[in-house]
Amino acid sequence: MEFYVPFVLKEGRFLIAPQEPGEAAPEGKYLPLTLSPNGILEYRHPLYGNTIRLYEVPDDMKLIAAYSSSGQLSQLSYEKDRDGLQQIIYFANPHQFSLLFTDVERVRLPAKIQRDTREIARLFISYFYDGEAADFSVKLASP
Repeated sequence: MEFYVPFVLKEGRFLIAPQEPGEAAPEGKYLPLTLSPNGILEYRHPLYGNTIRLYEVPDDMKLIAAYSSSGQLSQLSYEKDRDGLQQIIYFANPHQFSLLFTDVERVRLPAKIQRDTREIARLFISYFYDGEAADFSVKLASP
């Protein structure tokens, strides 16, 4: 299944439909994404040229593109579950991703600490990036 996401559109969030089989690729500047039958979503990052692969992506995903006030593609995501949880696929600005992660953890971490009945001695914040995969984590440790 092929998706073509325009780099420029009006401000807002839009559902991106897959391309119909046999239909020619659109003209203009688009970010092409491919979802294979085995659940692998793949695209080439337009700025860095790296191939990005996401695994275990459902066939019935709803691809959502967000555009900034200037009309530039700012992020891509898909609905991960029926609760509206979004799985981020692409950020135009990598710095924006780190800020989003920090904002989410700033909300989630205090709630997690309040639920944990153990004494908390340390808070570990770590990250990993090898050029293809990235992972951020925040963990609590008891004495």
